[in-house]
Amino acid sequence: DNVSKHPPQSSIDEPPTMRTRSQTKQQERPNDDDDGGGKRYFVLIGGESRETQGGNDRSQREFLHTSVPFIGDAYQCLREAGVERQQIITICQLNDYRSSLYKGAQGQFVSHNGVSPQFYEKQLQETDEHCRLLLEEGGADYDYEAVNPDTVWNVLCGEASQDCPKVVPQIGCSGLFFAVYSHGNSHGATAQQSDSPGGRGAVHDDSQNLDDDDDDDEHNHQNTEWYSHFPYPAKSPKMLEFVATDSVRDKAPYYLYSTQLRLIFHRLFSRQPQRPVVGLLNYCTSGGSLEFLRRPSVVQTFGVDNWPLFLMSSTGKSTNSLVAGLWLSIFHRLSILLRDGNAYDTFRSLFDAAV
Repeated sequence: DNVSKHPPQSSIDEPPTMRTRSQTKQQERPNDDDDGGGKRYFVLIGGESRETQGGNDRSQREFLHTSVPFIGDAYQCLREAGVERQQIITICQLNDYRSSLYKGAQGQFVSHNGVSPQFYEKQLQETDEHCRLLLEEGGADYDYEAVNPDTVWNVLCGEASQDCPKVVPQIGCSGLFFAVYSHGNSHGATAQQSDSPGGRGAVHDDSQNLDDDDDDDEHNHQNTEWYSHFPYPAKSPKMLEFVATDSVRDKAPYYLYSTQLRLIFHRLFSRQPQRPVVGLLNYCTSGGSLEFLRRPSVVQTFGVDNWPLFLMSSTGKSTNSLVAGLWLSIFHRLSILLRDGNAYDTFRSLFDAAV
């Protein structure tokens, strides 16, 4: 019942989806609650750019996927550390990407891109190995067209619907850990500034100095929108009502903006001001999404200093991120902490490590 509600749109045969029970014995803690009641939830979010893994023409999609293998690795770290399946929500193109690899392995793309079917077959095997446990346990909760900013908003805010049934509960969740792995970038907040070409994590190319040492941080934040990429667009126009998108227009629905994240945090802490939230942003220019924490006007208006929020970024606000970035080290460390103690201690340890 954890299989994505969004089936593939193609009628061509899809790769087999694993349904066998894992051979790894999971040591789950069935009552993994803290003194305040409720469970800790983990949300794993894998993005991609629409130019490389979006659209209906799979022959034009790139051979490699940015995030899918890392989502599989993170999922396995959490499960082997004892986190229950129902406490993990996954948003990624797992079967969407595997479908493309399967078609490539059948030789359907060789006339378009010249890539040998043997390469697709090997990549499919490697992807399945990274995501083996996730596949065995039903696959991603949200796959195909559901990998979009709308889904991220609804899942984190706990706003369930027919299209988004599995979310972080507003009641019964004592702590939230979320992580985003994608490409990232930034663009100007006005039409006079244009988005950087390529859209795949390139450094913001503008006349403003966006170096991390710039003295005019307040001005930069007010004139720049940072974002991560998604392969499919948000369907709700409300997602963009409070974001400056004049310089990108039709591209904006494919982006998860730092402004949107800030509103998500505000909504979460307005409802539950004491519930801790830990976030890992692993994409180029992801440090820009942390800028609001240093803006006096935002801190004073929203009481940000009182939020139990711990955010990590894999890079600064104007630099590229290394492949894997903080991702693997954070999840390996988190797995160790979960094994050594309960999840409440883990959140506390992460906060302590930041002080």
